[in-house]
Amino acid sequence: MNCKQAEILLSRSLDGELDSPEQQKLLKEHLESCATCRKIENSWTTYGQYMRELEVPSPQSAVEAWQDIRNEIQGAEESPELPKTSGNPGFNWNWGIPTAIAALLVLSTALYFGLPTSNDSTESLAAGTKTKIEFLETDIPGASTMVYVDQDSGLTVLWVVESVEG
Repeated sequence: MNCKQAEILLSRSLDGELDSPEQQKLLKEHLESCATCRKIENSWTTYGQYMRELEVPSPQSAVEAWQDIRNEIQGAEESPELPKTSGNPGFNWNWGIPTAIAALLVLSTALYFGLPTSNDSTESLAAGTKTKIEFLETDIPGASTMVYVDQDSGLTVLWVVESVEG
């Protein structure tokens, strides 16, 4: 019997599923002659005892779980309200004016420099551009890089593959 077979029998034995006296004898003989499998048996037995000693909370019924959820929701609803501001309840002057100024700046900048439009001339211009990548660097030790143009989409794809040492 090899160690892999012994591990299978050991697992079944610890689960109380090893009924054959012949298999029990083979496992016992292997454990007597193999220190590695004895360590595995000791480890699994210790872990099993630890797991059996853990206090497992009894599961809640669905009704109890839903009641806990309702209680949490009600607790959240009963939280103190934020202080009300004067004036329009949907508008806060402290943030409203700076927000309006920022929006005007963005809009005026976009209008000044011109908004990009989606027409045939810009699409054909973009389609005619070529991407040139001269160097691709990564901080991953031993990584390989690959650059190619996807034939279906025309996009330039950059791959960084970490080497896996086995």
